[in-house]
Amino acid sequence: MATKKTMNIKKLLGKYGNYQILPRLIEIYPDQKQSIVGYTKILKALRKIKPEPSDLTILPSKWNTGGRGKKGEVFAIGFCKWQEWLGMDIETKTHGLTVLCYCLWEMSWSGFSQQQIQGKMRSIKAMVRDVEKLAKEKKGV
Repeated sequence: MATKKTMNIKKLLGKYGNYQILPRLIEIYPDQKQSIVGYTKILKALRKIKPEPSDLTILPSKWNTGGRGKKGEVFAIGFCKWQEWLGMDIETKTHGLTVLCYCLWEMSWSGFSQQQIQGKMRSIKAMVRDVEKLAKEKKGV
């Protein structure tokens, strides 16, 4: 019986060079041409990062790449740390280069560094806390 080969971002980064990835990314997402320097930085950083094991599986798509947990629950993974992205298996029949581009786009929608992404996440969490506080205050009125 044949063993199923798993695909993940780290393996795809080893298979494809920037000279292949960046043109395909621009072909899929033409509006990202002005962000090519940011994507180049991400690719350089990703190649240096050690993957962390993850229970999530990447479900790639052009506009909404997500993750699925062991019990089948679906998650938004845009705010996951890059180490975790690199440790996730990818479930798809789509060509690896295209999948890698989908993942890069999703990974960078809120910034081109992990610090920018985590800053955005802290900002969103603060807004949620503010809304929850206002809701509690309103109930008390």
